[in-house]
Amino acid sequence: MENKKEIIKKAKVLLDTRIKTLADVKDWIDYLVLDELKDYDTNLLLKHFNITDTIDILNNIKTFLSMSDVYGLSNYISHLKVTYNVKRGYIMWPLRVAISGKKVALPLFESIEIIGKDKTINRINVAIRKLENHNGAK
Repeated sequence: MENKKEIIKKAKVLLDTRIKTLADVKDWIDYLVLDELKDYDTNLLLKHFNITDTIDILNNIKTFLSMSDVYGLSNYISHLKVTYNVKRGYIMWPLRVAISGKKVALPLFESIEIIGKDKTINRINVAIRKLENHNGAK
């Protein structure tokens, strides 16, 4: 696992066009260096799909990652886009929230590369558990 200094170096390249002041950095990169995300609203995961479909999408991505590497994930998401007959961003949304806990984050695939496959899978598992225990069904 990379140390926090290396993670921040990688994130800096992605941040250059997004931040206006140094104080903004923390809000953009905290999820990259945290071992576990701060609690986030489960409804964020449900922007485009109901609970069942969101869990299914996250489980599919988790299964793919457990058998492959992060470099093939972009193509796999394109496959899921066709399967669900939706825009690519709709598939990426619950994954982005699962790994960052945010509506807006650094680029998805670069973020996954920085945090690593194991942490990504762990965060997907947390998101799935949140959805399974969610009462405010969409």
